[in-house]
Amino acid sequence: MKSKLLLTLIFLVGLSAYAFSQVTVSGTVTDKSGSPLPGVNVIEKGTSNGVATDGSGKFSLNNVRNGSTLIFSFVGFQKREVKLSPGQTDVGAVVMAEEGSLNEVVVTALGLEQNKDQTGSAVTQVAPKALVRSGEPQLLNQLAGKAAGVSIVSNSGSDPGSGSRITIRGANSIGGSVQPLFVIDGIPMFNTTSQLGSSTTAGVVQQSRVNDLNPNDIASMEVLKGAAAAALYGARALNGVILITTKDGVANKKGFTVTIGSTVSIDVLNRKAPLQTAYAQGTLGRFSTTDFRSWGDRIADRPGGPNQFITDPNAAGYAGFFDANNGQRYYALANGTDTQPYGGKTSRETFDVYDALFRTGVTFNNNISLSSANDKGSMYISLSNLAQNGIIGGSGAGVGRGNSTYNRTTARLNLRRFLGKIFTVSARTAYSHAVSNRVQRGSNISGILLGGWRTPADFDITGYTGTYTDANGTAFTGRQRAYRNYLGANENSRYDNPLWIINNILNENVVDRFIGSGEVGADIFPWLNITYRLGVDHFVDTREDFFPSIASTNLGGQYEFNSLTSTQLNSDLIIRGSFKVNDNISGTILAGIGANERKSSINSALVSSLVNPLSQPTLANSNTRLPTSTFNTIRNVGYFYQANFALYDMVFLNTSGRYEEWSSMEEGFFYPSVDVAFQFSKLLPKNDIFTFGKLRAAWGQVGRAAPAYADQAPFFSNVNIGDWGWGSTFNGAGYGGAASQTATAASVLRPEVKTEIEVGIDARFLKNRVSASFTYYTNNTTDLIQAINVAPSTGFLNRQANAAEIENQGYEFEISGEVFRSGDFSVSLNANYARNINLVKRLEGTEQIFLGGFTGTSSAAIQGYQLGSIWGTGWQKNDDGTLILDANGFPQQATTPQFLGDPNPNYRIGTGATLTYKGFSLNFLIDISSGGEIWNGTRGALYFFGTHGDQGHTITLTPAEAASLKTHSQGRTVDQLIAAGLYPSANRNPDGSVTFRGRKADFGGGTVLLDELWYRSGPGSGFTGPSEQFIEDASWVRFRELTLSYTLDSKGFQNFTGMQNIRFTFTGRNLFLWTDYNGIDPDTNLTGSTNALGLDYFNNPSTRSFILGVVGTF
Repeated sequence: MKSKLLLTLIFLVGLSAYAFSQVTVSGTVTDKSGSPLPGVNVIEKGTSNGVATDGSGKFSLNNVRNGSTLIFSFVGFQKREVKLSPGQTDVGAVVMAEEGSLNEVVVTALGLEQNKDQTGSAVTQVAPKALVRSGEPQLLNQLAGKAAGVSIVSNSGSDPGSGSRITIRGANSIGGSVQPLFVIDGIPMFNTTSQLGSSTTAGVVQQSRVNDLNPNDIASMEVLKGAAAAALYGARALNGVILITTKDGVANKKGFTVTIGSTVSIDVLNRKAPLQTAYAQGTLGRFSTTDFRSWGDRIADRPGGPNQFITDPNAAGYAGFFDANNGQRYYALANGTDTQPYGGKTSRETFDVYDALFRTGVTFNNNISLSSANDKGSMYISLSNLAQNGIIGGSGAGVGRGNSTYNRTTARLNLRRFLGKIFTVSARTAYSHAVSNRVQRGSNISGILLGGWRTPADFDITGYTGTYTDANGTAFTGRQRAYRNYLGANENSRYDNPLWIINNILNENVVDRFIGSGEVGADIFPWLNITYRLGVDHFVDTREDFFPSIASTNLGGQYEFNSLTSTQLNSDLIIRGSFKVNDNISGTILAGIGANERKSSINSALVSSLVNPLSQPTLANSNTRLPTSTFNTIRNVGYFYQANFALYDMVFLNTSGRYEEWSSMEEGFFYPSVDVAFQFSKLLPKNDIFTFGKLRAAWGQVGRAAPAYADQAPFFSNVNIGDWGWGSTFNGAGYGGAASQTATAASVLRPEVKTEIEVGIDARFLKNRVSASFTYYTNNTTDLIQAINVAPSTGFLNRQANAAEIENQGYEFEISGEVFRSGDFSVSLNANYARNINLVKRLEGTEQIFLGGFTGTSSAAIQGYQLGSIWGTGWQKNDDGTLILDANGFPQQATTPQFLGDPNPNYRIGTGATLTYKGFSLNFLIDISSGGEIWNGTRGALYFFGTHGDQGHTITLTPAEAASLKTHSQGRTVDQLIAAGLYPSANRNPDGSVTFRGRKADFGGGTVLLDELWYRSGPGSGFTGPSEQFIEDASWVRFRELTLSYTLDSKGFQNFTGMQNIRFTFTGRNLFLWTDYNGIDPDTNLTGSTNALGLDYFNNPSTRSFILGVVGTF
C-alpha cells in the first residue's frame, strides 16, 4: 500500500514539475509568399514575455511555460495564436496573412490595437511604405490620394517646407480649424500653421508642424474618420484623428539591424501660367517705359536691331544711366508715337520670365536607423537629414542669398524594456531642427510672381540691381531696377523686380522641436492591464523677416523678429480588463482619466524706417519700434470608458464615452459613441469566392471646445471703434496706458458638437486576397462658435456666440488586393472613391461670413451653400440666366455681390497598382478630382495689365468691320478710335483694313470687339469688372506617383555582402497633370490652411520631381 502511495506521489510531483517547466521556443515567421517577416511580435499569452523576429523572420523565446500559447502580431497583418504541444520547442514556419486579410490588426483611439473585423466604424490604414515611396519630402503631401475622404491641398507647391490643408469628410467648423487631430504614439501633437505677420493672401507660407516628423520612423498610420471611432478624444476630434505609431526595434541574429537610405530628387517647374510675348510695355498701342501695363506696340512690327538709347547728355529725354549686375548699361528710351509706335525700342528681343525665375531644384534625403530586440526589450534609433533647394531662383538670381530652401534634421530614440513578467516600460523621444527660407507670394507688391508676371515681355529682369547715375552725374548705389523703375531712378520701384526679391528680402524660419513620451504598463493579471502614459510636445519657432529700405512693400525698410513657443503636456491613466462569460460571450472594459495642457507665447518686435539702410537686420536700427507679447494657456481633463463585447464570435458591440471639462468653458460635456459589427459571412457556407462579409453601423459625438479666453473680453492697445471699422483709433498712452476692447464677453458658450451616423459593409474575396469597403455617413455640427456683430452703440464690435450649424454627408469606397499571381509575377490593385456634400444650414444674424480672400472676391460661409463657396461680383442677368446687355451689346456688372462658385469637388478618386516580378516592383498612383470651381484671380489681374497669354491675339479687321463693330469705349468703332488719336494711325493698312489687338465676341446682342479699353477701363479684367468671368472648372487628373524598384536579397548576395538586402528605386512624382484650368494648378490654395479655399492669386507653382534612391539593410 505504501509503495502505491509513494509511486502516486512521485508521479504527481513529476507531472507538476513538467507542467511548470520552462523551455526555449524558436521558429520562423513568413508571409504567404514565404518571405521572412522581421519585427513580428511574439508573446507568450497571458504574460509580458515576448520577443520580435529578426531580419530573417526568426525568433527564439526563452522561459516559455510548457504547453503555453504564443501570439504572433504585427500591425497590418493577421494576428495568429499557436498552441504549443507538450515539450514542443520548435514551431517551424508560422505564416501570417497580409493587409486586408482576416483578423487584420489596426490601431484605434488611445493607441490601442483591435481586430479590424470587430470594429463597427471606418478606419483606414495607410501603409508606411506607400508614404515613403512617394518621394514627397513633406509628410502631409505623402497622404494625397491614398485614403478615401482625406483631402490634401498644397498651400504653395514650390515652397520647400510649406504647409498643406488637410480635411477629413469635409469641413465641420466655420470659425475654428478644419484640420484633424494628430496623435503620435498615443500623445496628441501640434499641427499648427501660424502665419503671424504674414497675411493669408500675401507674405510667405509657413510650415505644418506635422512635417517635422521623419516619415521613415513611422510604423503605421490610421485615419479615424467618423465620430464613433474618434469619440475618446472628445472635444479635440471634431475633424477626425490621424494616429501615427513609430517603429520599435526588431531582433536580428547579429544583435542589431542597421538600415541606411539615401535619395536625391531633381525638381522642375510643373506647369506655367500662359503669358503673351507679342506686345510690349505701354498703352494704346504705343511703347512707353513710364506705363505699368503691356498694351504697347506689337514687337514683331519693330524694325529690329539694337535699341535706340538716349545716350547723349545733351539730347532731349536724357535721364542718366543704370549700370546693372548683369554687365549691361541701360539708358532711357523714347516713347512711341502715332506714326512710330515702338519709339526707341527697336529690338524685337523678348525675355522668358520663367527661365529667369526658376531653376532645377535639388533635394537630398539621408536616413540611418539602428534597431535591436530580445526577450528583455527593444531599441530603435534613427537620424535623418533633408536638404531641399527649391526651384525658385533661376539663371538670373546670381549667387546672392537664396530664400527658397529647407533643411530638416531629425533624431529619434525608442526604447522598450520588459521588467519581469508583469511590467513593461517604454520611452519614445524625437528631436527635429528645421531651417527654412521661403519667398514672398500672393497679393504682394514684393511677391515674385505678382511683379514677375506683370513684367512686359520685352523687359529683361536679370539686370535687377546696380548703380543709377542721374543726368547731373550723381551716382546712387544699391538701387533696384524694375520695369516700373526703368533706370532705378526712384527708390520706390512700385513692383519689386522678382530677382531682387529673391536675393534681398529675407524670410528665415528656425524651428527646434522635442516630442517625448513615457509609458509604464503592468499586467497585474492575465486579464487586467494598467497603463500610465505621459507625453510632451514642445517647439520654439523663431522667425526673421527683413525688407531692405527700397522694398516696395515697406519703403524705408522693415525688420520683424518673432519667437513662438508652444508646449503641450498630456497624461493618461488607463485600466483595461478582459472577461469571458462563456464560450460565446466575452469582451474587454476600459476606463481612464486624461489631462492635457497647452501653453503658447508669442514675443515679437517690429521696427520700420531703418536708420542705416546698409546695416544687417537688427532691432536697434530704428527709432520706430512695436514690441508685442501674447500668452495663451488652455487645459482640459477627461474621464473616459470603452466597452467591447463579442457575441458568438459573430456580433461585436463597442461603446465608449468621454466626459470633459475645459478651462475655456463653464460647463463640461459628454461625448458618447456606439458601434456594432455583424460578420454575416459566418452564416453562409464557406467558399473561396466570397470569403468574408461584415455589416457595420456607428453613432457618435465629438466636438470642439471654445478657444482660450473666448468667454472673456480681451484688451488691445489700439483698435478702431465704430461700425465697419470707421472711427478714430484709440490711443491708450494718452490715458496713462489704458487699453481698449473690441469684443464683449460672450454669454455661456457650449462646445461645437458633431453628431454622426455611419453605416457600411466590409467584404473580402478570393481567399482574402481582395478586400472592399463601402461607407455612407451623415453628420451635423451644431453650436458653431462664431463672432457676431453687435451694435456699435454698445461700445463693442462683436461677441462670441454659438451661432451656426453645418452638415456633411457622403460615401466612401475602397478596394485593394492581389488580383493575379503566376509564379514570381503578381498584380495588386487599389482604388478609393469619396464624395462629400457640405451644407451651411444656419448663420445667426447674417447670410454669409467672410473666410478669406479679398473685398471683391472671397471664400465665404454662405447659408444654403457648401462651406468655402466663392462670393463676389457678377454680371447682371435676367431671370432665365441670360446676360443683361447695354445699348452697345456689352454685359454689365451687377451692383451687389453674389454666389459665384463652389470650390468643393464633386468626388475624389485615387487609383493605383503594384506589379512585382522576383526582385522588381512597379507601382503607380493616379489621383482624380472632379468638379468644383476656382477663382483664377491671377488671370483677372493679368487681363488688366495685358500680359496674359489670352491677350497676344492679333486679327485684321476689314474696312467694313473697322467702321461698324463697336468697342466698349462709348460704343465707338476702331475707325473712330483711330480718328480720335487713341489708337495709332500706323495700325491702318494700305487696303483700308486695320491690324487690331483683341478679339471678336458675341454676348447675345451681336458681334462686338474686345480690345485694350475693354480690359483696361471696361469690365473685362479682374481690377475693373466682375469676378464671375474668372471662375473656372477646378477638375484635374494627376499622375501623382510612379515608382520602379529592384531588391537584392538572395542568399548568395547576403553571404557575399553580409547585408540582408539592398533596394534601388526610381520615382517620378507629379509626372502629368490634365486639366482645363488656365493657371498654374487648380490644386492650390492662396489662403493656406485656413477654412477658405478656391482662390488662386499669384500662388507659387508646383513641381515635377524625379527621385533616385537606395536603401541598404545590414
